[in-house]
Amino acid sequence: MKNLFVLGLVVAVGIGMLIGSQATLTTRSTTLVGPVKTGLLMTLGSGVVGVVAVLTMLGWGRQAVWVAPPNVLTMMFVAGALGVAVVIGMGFALQQVGVTAGLAAILMGQMMVSVVTDAFGWGTGEVIPVTPTRVLGLVMLAGAIFFLLPRR
Repeated sequence: MKNLFVLGLVVAVGIGMLIGSQATLTTRSTTLVGPVKTGLLMTLGSGVVGVVAVLTMLGWGRQAVWVAPPNVLTMMFVAGALGVAVVIGMGFALQQVGVTAGLAAILMGQMMVSVVTDAFGWGTGEVIPVTPTRVLGLVMLAGAIFFLLPRR
């Protein structure tokens, strides 16, 4: 039981990192092609992953692709595909550690990816350096997760 609890916490942080990665790709794609096209194609990306999974299970191997610049299409597809893992992992993690601690851990993962994203300017192109106060914020969030964990 305790192993599942720890695994649930680790998965929650990992899922948070996937959400942070998805946000990075969303922001960058929006910068390049606009919010409507990004939103529609990301949603389609999630749908395509679902269709491909179903077709694969049935023994078929086809998938549809919309026309867009290859690098942008790749970013949007990956961002949409990350959503599938997010939903599955979130369901598992929150069941193991509770909604409050689980979402805090997911947020921690998002913040870890976001600090790196900002440091390299991957989202908007603007570099936001890692500072001691930003690192302290992450440390404080880790402390908050500890206090939010249910005592079993």
